[in-house]
Amino acid sequence: MRRLGPFSALVTAASRLVTSRPVADRNPGDAGPPRLAGPRPGSGCHDGASPPRHRIADAPGPCRGGPSRPRGWAPVRLAKRLAVVSLLLLACAHARAQPFDPNTVTRRYVVVRDGEVLGEQLVADVDPKTMRVRWSLEIEGRHTKLDAGYALGNDNHPAWIETVGHDAFGRPVDERFVRTRREANWHTRGERGRRRTRRPHFYLSFDRVPEEYALLTRALLAAPKRTLPLLPSGRAKLTQLGELDLASGRGTTRVRGYGILGLEHVPVEVWLGPDASLVALAHADYTVVRDRWQSAAARFEAERRRRALERQQTWAQQLRRSVPTTLAIVNADVFDPTRQIALPAQTVLITGDRVSTVGPTAEIRIPPDSRRLDARRALLLPGLWDLDGRTKPPDGLLHLAAGVTSIGSRDHADPRRTHWLDPATGTLGPRVHHVVAHEFRLNDPCVSPSDPPPTTPWLEASQFRVGFVTAAQDVPVDQRICIGHDLAFVVLHELVSSTAGAAWTALSPTVRLPLAGIEHALLSRPREPSPGFARITPRLPLLVRRALAGGALVPAPSKASGSAYSARRQQFTTLLEAVSRWHEDGLPLIPTSGGGLPGFALHRTLEQLVAAGLSPAQALALATLESAKRAGLDHEVGSVEPGKLADLVLARGDPLSNIAELGRVEWVVLGGEILHASDLYAAVHVSE
Repeated sequence: MRRLGPFSALVTAASRLVTSRPVADRNPGDAGPPRLAGPRPGSGCHDGASPPRHRIADAPGPCRGGPSRPRGWAPVRLAKRLAVVSLLLLACAHARAQPFDPNTVTRRYVVVRDGEVLGEQLVADVDPKTMRVRWSLEIEGRHTKLDAGYALGNDNHPAWIETVGHDAFGRPVDERFVRTRREANWHTRGERGRRRTRRPHFYLSFDRVPEEYALLTRALLAAPKRTLPLLPSGRAKLTQLGELDLASGRGTTRVRGYGILGLEHVPVEVWLGPDASLVALAHADYTVVRDRWQSAAARFEAERRRRALERQQTWAQQLRRSVPTTLAIVNADVFDPTRQIALPAQTVLITGDRVSTVGPTAEIRIPPDSRRLDARRALLLPGLWDLDGRTKPPDGLLHLAAGVTSIGSRDHADPRRTHWLDPATGTLGPRVHHVVAHEFRLNDPCVSPSDPPPTTPWLEASQFRVGFVTAAQDVPVDQRICIGHDLAFVVLHELVSSTAGAAWTALSPTVRLPLAGIEHALLSRPREPSPGFARITPRLPLLVRRALAGGALVPAPSKASGSAYSARRQQFTTLLEAVSRWHEDGLPLIPTSGGGLPGFALHRTLEQLVAAGLSPAQALALATLESAKRAGLDHEVGSVEPGKLADLVLARGDPLSNIAELGRVEWVVLGGEILHASDLYAAVHVSE
């Protein structure tokens, strides 16, 4: 038997101490489980196994969900707790004193994308219960480097995790997690948590290394029904994908693939070998594969793409509800983006994929074989546009669920990013229109505030001078995000009025406004939910929520003061004032998501336009007819008129009075086919 290392021995000792039952919990003369008892009659205690929230669960007294403990119990319990904490602190101190040693590596992995090596993962198995991992990844000039340590408890779940290093934005990572039998504690930069856990939970780190997915997969394999609750929230479930035979110099090895549900919008794909060690992790942006099977990286990627396409085809078959003859939408308030009003009590007839009739319900004769949809107390709008929509799966369903039926994409020629939109595959998504964007481009990958600002006549005419900086001037040079094809905005500054604002110029002479993305970058604090997405964050899968909390641009720690954030809030307020002035000057404005969270980001941008002083009707007109005009397609879409494509959205409530009610999309019509928003969200694990 392999001998335990000193760190694992300390954790094991602590685990045994907390799992041993005190004598006071046992029935006299009985070696069985502890006696369970409810509250004493007339005691006024909380009726249930757990105490009221305002009581400390282990405090002495009658309200503990059971009989009083014998005298002397509290000191014994306190002593044992102190011993547990001391052992765990000693274990953590010992682990921190042991830096990662490349000479102790037992497994090596490479990160591959399209045959190019982007990084590596090195795993050092200290003993059967302890490991240290080094993770390094560089994508598009952004370099992540993490050192992580793991110690497993008796249930093979992590009892201790420590991760240090820096993330892709150069921000320091310092994360720790400690679990005993009854309690879990964790903290990251900006996030602290404590949870009592009387049943197995699995903590998923904020900044993870690929090996952590293998730990979770093995824990799920041993869990009842292959499902586990997660910390800090959510639930993971395991499905089996299939098997592959891999050939190497050592012969042929059969590996098994698993999909982890509940972490992202689509399953996370993990491949384990016969000894349950990690063989590969198939990520959407890269593949992590053990070095001896590096040549098989393309196979894992091909398998992931094949399953992704099958999943999208299944969605298209299950979520579309075709109308055999005529669809009649009755009693709807129809939004007219030209006059920016709602026409009450209208009936819209759809034949095939186009609108055939629009008029007052009392005057329209509905064919007897029509399918009727009652739209009473709802607003019927033309489908929304996002002229900078993301085109990676499963973004199509998120766009449609939010009522976005058309997007403009500058990467339409890349099949990896748009294959979900190809009608020949039978997959589901909004219409994609290739947009030729006339953008300001600078040769340097990162731009500093001192660079000379380019100008354009149309902005000079509006008395603005344009300069390009990264999202905030208080971000150190080595932490700035580079301006590249995937960055959704740049910042305008040095207005003539000595104020500062932000926008992204794309369709000249149009100002494209990804206000949700700018708000997220300027106002989010590290490891906290983005303020603009606070309402929808609880509805998202765990890792999507954490990505929203982890993607903000933040000052260096020395500058992360209240005054810095106050300055950023003022900068965003000034931006909204500039937007209001641009609108009054007649400058064409187009709301976009800025490549952010599909659907939700566009809704938030419209809310910020209203905050800037536009009416909800004006904001909706910009996102429908005006966007269609900018794309040169207003003769086909952008308004609810006979002869135009039947791309429509029904939102319950009154978005013309409260723009936030645009988030209450109930169903979408895309080319005459009905899609229910709740079904679309459920398919990508977004809760109601």
